[in-house]
Amino acid sequence: MTKGLRVLFLAFLSVGVISCGGGGGDSGGGGGEDVTPTVSFSASVQPIFTTNCVSCHAPGGVGAVLDLRSGLSYANLVGVPAAVTGTPPSGTLVVAGDHSSSVLYQRITGDGLAAVEDIMPQGLPQLSSTDKDTIENWIDQGAANN
Repeated sequence: MTKGLRVLFLAFLSVGVISCGGGGGDSGGGGGEDVTPTVSFSASVQPIFTTNCVSCHAPGGVGAVLDLRSGLSYANLVGVPAAVTGTPPSGTLVVAGDHSSSVLYQRITGDGLAAVEDIMPQGLPQLSSTDKDTIENWIDQGAANN
């Protein structure tokens, strides 16, 4: 093979390796960052509240101080101080971008709750891990009203 053909061959080989993911980019074969799909408040989070929370967190319910009905829940959660109960947790119900500082997340998981506080929903089965993850991801993604 002549020197010119070898150079041309190596050039094509280099282009092929780079285009197949050998050039350091994420080729989808693992090792790349795990990308969580954007969580929709209206399509994914509100249905969790409607199914598991609204029986108490609506007018006439024992948790009526925090209304989680559709159309009201977002404004009642994001950036809103938690009601003072005399026991932890205290702080903000939903801190956009920070699930661990969000009282809502603490109440549904038990993380950061005092021993005398009940995990929500109170007296009912806990949310599924999928539901908890959905709420966690929504908060960490900025708690958008989408």
